[in-house]
Amino acid sequence: MLAHEFTPQRDAKLRYPCFVQPKLDGVRMLVMWTSKSSKSSFSMESRNGTSFDHLLPIFAKDLTALKQSLPASVSSLDGELYIHGEPFQDIVSMVRNRSVPDTAKDLQYHVYDLIDKDRVMGFKERNELLRSAFSSAKSCRRVKEVAVKEVGSRQAIEVALDEAEHDGYEGIMIRASTGTYELGKRSSNLLKYKRFSTDEFTIVSYREATGRDRGTPIFECATPSGALFSARPVGTLAARARLFDTASEQVGKAMTVKFQGLSRSGIPRFPVALGVRDYE
Repeated sequence: MLAHEFTPQRDAKLRYPCFVQPKLDGVRMLVMWTSKSSKSSFSMESRNGTSFDHLLPIFAKDLTALKQSLPASVSSLDGELYIHGEPFQDIVSMVRNRSVPDTAKDLQYHVYDLIDKDRVMGFKERNELLRSAFSSAKSCRRVKEVAVKEVGSRQAIEVALDEAEHDGYEGIMIRASTGTYELGKRSSNLLKYKRFSTDEFTIVSYREATGRDRGTPIFECATPSGALFSARPVGTLAARARLFDTASEQVGKAMTVKFQGLSRSGIPRFPVALGVRDYE
């Protein structure tokens, strides 16, 4: 299930109370119960079906404990591979590495929803199942429940967004209380709200930064109309230096860019390169 943007039009249709969660910037992943594999009773896939089962040993203990605490009709968990505060591109590097690098020692699977194959439930019911399962499973170290807060007004949503930004998240997700899980489609039951925009732009070239940022890349990206702009990657100096080593491989790919609106000529204002979502 994919989210729509929280717009004034969708705000007018929102029914309270609803629920909010912090918006993560990790690698979206479904965990499915399966009996097909002789090695594991789980399968881990991206939303487009790319397998990431090489990561299952990291999470097997916690996933087993959760499964034992959930109804048999629950077929999947929906969440993200995530490390709070870690640049998105570094998380992508970890999950794509089939040898599971030492840097993945802090990697966690953050769960924000579930799929039940037999019952049609609103988010409130699904969240109660998740909360009960995590309570029963107790000390899950690598699989975490994403915090959920019930809100009763538009003002409360703004407060929740302020709190999420203060805690280092990029925004919030808003979930309709009675909204069902709509697999494989963009749903009005799930809305994303942040104070900046993100979009994908084609990387056409790159150059080396100067001064204290020497050895790190600055990407030249193109808008759909062909206008060019420069975007500096997010992250520490060390992380950006690692990105410079593979910058030539990124040319031609779609870079996710964060920005604060568009100029009159349609160019992103204050652009920051977040990463290339090519892990699928």
